Amino acid sequence: MSKSRSPDAIQNLAQSLSEDFAHHSKAERAEAIRELKQIIANAPERSEFRDTKKFFYRGPVFGVAPLALAIYMMKTQASPSWGMIAFLLALALFGVVLAYQHRNDGATPHMVLTRTELQVTNLSAPLPLVEVNGLEIAELSQTWINFHVGENTSLPTATRLRGLLVSQAVVFPKGKKRRIAVSMAGIKVNGEKLDWDETLALIERHLQAAHATAELQALQAG
Repeated sequence: MSKSRSPDAIQNLAQSLSEDFAHHSKAERAEAIRELKQIIANAPERSEFRDTKKFFYRGPVFGVAPLALAIYMMKTQASPSWGMIAFLLALALFGVVLAYQHRNDGATPHMVLTRTELQVTNLSAPLPLVEVNGLEIAELSQTWINFHVGENTSLPTATRLRGLLVSQAVVFPKGKKRRIAVSMAGIKVNGEKLDWDETLALIERHLQAAHATAELQALQAG
């Protein structure tokens, strides 16, 4: 399952404001600057994305059910399937390890959006938001937020983090779908859980602010 959105209109919005007023009167240029500043102000200065506790709470569920079933089989069956029991015990261990590994989820921000940059803890450098030309959220074992970029965008590198369903950024520098994909255990922003539509809307506000900032700087410089 996934949901995507192209921010072409976002880029054009800020750009059109500066183009429309570039050769007009000082009053009209002042109005363009005011509108660009309003777009920038509509985005939070900083949105901190943290993991939810879903893996911490689901881990014991993954562990208890297989363990109970394994114990039941050993007690009630004269010749239990030891292969199946071993499999169930492995699932129980997986659940325990998953819960333990994710015990501190949400303690610190994993991804941060400012009005100009995307920052992720395992990226070598921030990504300027003006480089993003497409957004997509997909739900696999984790929630993935994909920031698509153009073929000429310089991408940072990502340090690989090890663990079970660990949250991290993965960089895809080649192919037609060049992107930074950020995995998360649910989406919680500034203390509030968000659904996909709310997340896309928030990210778009940051993209709008980034493009408006670039256009404002160009307009003021001109």
